[in-house]
Amino acid sequence: MFKQMFKDTYHDLLMSSWLFFFFLIFSSYIVLNICFGLVFALFPYSFVIPGHLADYPPFVAGFFMSIQTVSTIGYGGMLPNHIFGEIIMAVESLIGLLFTAVSTGLTFARLSQPSAQILFADIFLHTETDQGPALVFRIANARGNDIINAKATLSVLTLNQKSGNLNMVGLHDLQLKRDQSPTFYLNWVLVHDLDEASPLSGYSSQEILAPDMIYILNIFGHDSSFNQTVFQYRRYRGIDGRSNRYFEDMIFSTEEGQTMIRLENLSELKK
Repeated sequence: MFKQMFKDTYHDLLMSSWLFFFFLIFSSYIVLNICFGLVFALFPYSFVIPGHLADYPPFVAGFFMSIQTVSTIGYGGMLPNHIFGEIIMAVESLIGLLFTAVSTGLTFARLSQPSAQILFADIFLHTETDQGPALVFRIANARGNDIINAKATLSVLTLNQKSGNLNMVGLHDLQLKRDQSPTFYLNWVLVHDLDEASPLSGYSSQEILAPDMIYILNIFGHDSSFNQTVFQYRRYRGIDGRSNRYFEDMIFSTEEGQTMIRLENLSELKK
């Protein structure tokens, strides 16, 4: 069980929030120095205690001796003067180097992860278009840079009753009218026609918007700012859909002729 808990620690640390990550680094640093501070306190004669800490308990001097050792500061006022102090310092220096290397590596890995600022509308539409009934999804590029050769895929997970109490999950790809864009800069409306070729052909509005229907929208492309491939996705449940409604406009032009986008309208519907 212990091995199972820590087998994917690297991934967990990369995916955790920055607040939790820094709390973990800080708390690990404090615990490490407390442990070695206690070790130094067991052998107070093994290092020089400066005069301004002489009246404090041995642990206080040992704690600050540990901080200077693990951080390789070494001001000179505190130093080992016994073989036990040298041994403790050597062991802690090695652990301190490993701690610094791991925390620095994790911080760099988190900062260097390619990420996109793709916003997904909170809802999707089951509505009528010029070609008939369709599913309509809307996304926007909040970063305002170019995502080159952007591609979108849409799938649906359905829970089908097979026999008795056995439920089978079905996965179907839903073809989008335009699933690629040479450059994704502002917003993108993605449409799946509910025609005879659609896996959802013949489904009623109640079935399409049922709670057990899960729609998965994937977006990936090449980020021009980071020169890396980025990926983002969103899952929608059937109850996130709205029937016979239309999205509010997002694109507008300024008096200077510039094209702008209102991100706050991403999930808004026309009255």
